[in-house]
Amino acid sequence: MSMPPYEKSFAFKFPEASKEWAYDKNKPLKPENCYAGTARKVWWRCEAYGHEWKTSPMNRRKHGCPTCYNLLRRGRNSKA
Repeated sequence: MSMPPYEKSFAFKFPEASKEWAYDKNKPLKPENCYAGTARKVWWRCEAYGHEWKTSPMNRRKHGCPTCYNLLRRGRNSKA
């Protein structure tokens, strides 16, 4: 995977979503080394509850934690 210019990286284009990048599971890959539109799947960790899931940065920029989403959809406010 080639390294993008910082202005085209996931970290630059989506700084809020980059906070949920699971650095320990994605070593040595970092959001600043990843194109914002890549389809390569990487690990994410929910800031609210620590849920982990794997999806591409391309999908992550549109969708957050699937576990939290499903809990909210069902009307629950507790941890999974």
